[in-house]
Amino acid sequence: MGKIAQNIELTINKELGARVAALGRPSQLRALGELIVGLIIKRTQAGYDIYSRSFGGYNRSYDKKYAYRYARKKGETFTKYASKSKSDKLQLTGQLLSSIKSKVKFQQLGKNKSRIVVTIYISGREEQEKAEGLMSTTGYKRGGGTYSKKSWDFFGLAVSGTYSEKEQKRINKFISNRLRERTIADIQVK
Repeated sequence: MGKIAQNIELTINKELGARVAALGRPSQLRALGELIVGLIIKRTQAGYDIYSRSFGGYNRSYDKKYAYRYARKKGETFTKYASKSKSDKLQLTGQLLSSIKSKVKFQQLGKNKSRIVVTIYISGREEQEKAEGLMSTTGYKRGGGTYSKKSWDFFGLAVSGTYSEKEQKRINKFISNRLRERTIADIQVK
């Protein structure tokens, strides 16, 4: 299993790059990383994947009440993202959504361009394994064997559809407001 991560690159012009470099305060860039994590969580809580499609339903045999009791018995910690609702996907304990983190780097690219690279990742081996399983089309049965299931591609910024547009507009608005610059960043998800 590899580390689940996504790089988001924002290419910005010379003037905006100079403002970012002059800030000398990484808190502005950390706030950008936190905004992106928040966008991912918000879309996931709304029930949409990275393609702006609604998540599929649980398998008929899935009993969320039973899973909730089992998690409590196991001593799982419930976070602010936990949900008892049968319709909320990926939110039994909220641990997975709480484990999404970001790192932000600023890079000067010659004289005319700069780049901000935001790496979004899932911290913790157990949560990485959980995310990998959710994004797979193969589930594992207790006692061995596999079964087919729907994959829930929730991790990362949306790459198409209405959520992609909303998320890009929100990032550009953040840059505009924080840096007082009317430049639109070229956002690439890798």
